Amino acid sequence: MKTNRSLKMKDFRQSPSALFHSLRRTVARRRIRRRLCQSQVQSLEARCLLTADLVSVTPSPGPFEAGTNYSTNPDVNADGRYVAFQSHADNLVSTVADTNGTQDVFVRDLETGRTILISVNADGTDSGMSEGLSEAGVSLTSGSFNPAISDDGRFVAFVSHAKDLVKDVTIDITPNVYVRDRDADEDGIFDEPG
Repeated sequence: MKTNRSLKMKDFRQSPSALFHSLRRTVARRRIRRRLCQSQVQSLEARCLLTADLVSVTPSPGPFEAGTNYSTNPDVNADGRYVAFQSHADNLVSTVADTNGTQDVFVRDLETGRTILISVNADGTDSGMSEGLSEAGVSLTSGSFNPAISDDGRFVAFVSHAKDLVKDVTIDITPNVYVRDRDADEDGIFDEPG
């Protein structure tokens, strides 16, 4: 009898909960999909595995159903509550003006319906775009991308060309990896203002 390589117990030696955790995360990631909406803008959706409900990951806070531009590269935390993703849309959050004209990293809380801009600068405002090199007038840099969220949803790692994410640090034109702590004061509440 053939055994699916990804389900062999030798791959999950930590504990039975590690097997459940890993499998749940894999299934949750497969349930995230990109879809073309009526507005012809690509958005992300998540399917609740228990109820089979389909939930938009990228709705705008305004009157429109989806963001104004495409969203990609989703990563789901272990229990499926938080989805980190990158987007070129500039209307996903109302708390910070997204005016840098390039893609940013966001986290959507599927329980509360709140979307947070993760790739903010050191002052808590929209990060600037790296000027970098250009060829024929086209910028070769492109904001923040490739998000990865921790199992508990507290930490989000991402790559960015932005030069203003850390205060008093000189950043060259190559992209760097950053980690945003969503609970810096360690009180258990994520994404508090200030």
